[in-house]
Amino acid sequence: MSDHGQAKKHPRLVELEQLVRDGTIDTIVVAITDMQGRLMGKRVQGQAFLDGVISHGAHFCTYLLGTDMEMNTPEGYKLMNWETGYGDWIAEPIWDQLRILPWLPGTAMVLADTIDEESGEEIPVSPRTILKRQVERAAKAGFVLKAGSEFEFYVLKDSWEDLADRGWPTPRPFGHYNEDYHLLQATKAEPLHRLLRNQIFPAQWDPKLGIHVT
Repeated sequence: MSDHGQAKKHPRLVELEQLVRDGTIDTIVVAITDMQGRLMGKRVQGQAFLDGVISHGAHFCTYLLGTDMEMNTPEGYKLMNWETGYGDWIAEPIWDQLRILPWLPGTAMVLADTIDEESGEEIPVSPRTILKRQVERAAKAGFVLKAGSEFEFYVLKDSWEDLADRGWPTPRPFGHYNEDYHLLQATKAEPLHRLLRNQIFPAQWDPKLGIHVT
C-alpha cells in the first residue's frame, strides 16, 4: 500500500481537496467492485476527508468479495468465512480514477484497489486485481489490451419496487415492438436519453457512439 504521508500528493487528490474546501464537493464515494461487478464502498463527509479519515484508505468488510447476488455469504470461501471471522480490508483510492458525479449533487467518486492492511498486498480475488494480472500477462506476450464499453440498457414502465410489490410480473417495456435505431421511438424517450448524455460527459466518461433505441 502506498505511503500517503510521504509520497507527493496526486494532482487529482489536490484538486479534490480544493473542491471540498470551496464547498463544491461535500461527499466522497470510495468504491470497489464486488464479484458481481457492482460498486460497493463508503461515503465520506467532506470535512472528515480533509481531516484524513481515508488518508490510509477506507476499511470495508472482507465479506464484500464473497457474497452472492442477494448479499448472502455462501460457504466455501477461503479468504472470508465464519470460521476465520469477517475482518476488514482496505479500499485504497486510485486518484486518477476520480470522477465528479453530476447526478449526485456535491459528490465525487473514486475507484479503489483492495488491499490487505497487514501485508500491503492486493487481494488476489478482487476483480480489479484479476484484471491487472490479465493486462500484465498480455503485455508480456506482446499485446496491448484496449476496451470500449457500449451504453446499453432497458427502459421499463414499471419501477423495481412496483414489480416487487406485484409479485414480479413480466416488466412492461417502454416500446411495443423492435424499434432499433428508430428515431421516432428515440424522440419519445428523449427526455431520458438527453439526461443521460449530458451527465455522462461531465463525469469524464466518453462514449464514442451516440445512443440508439432498441
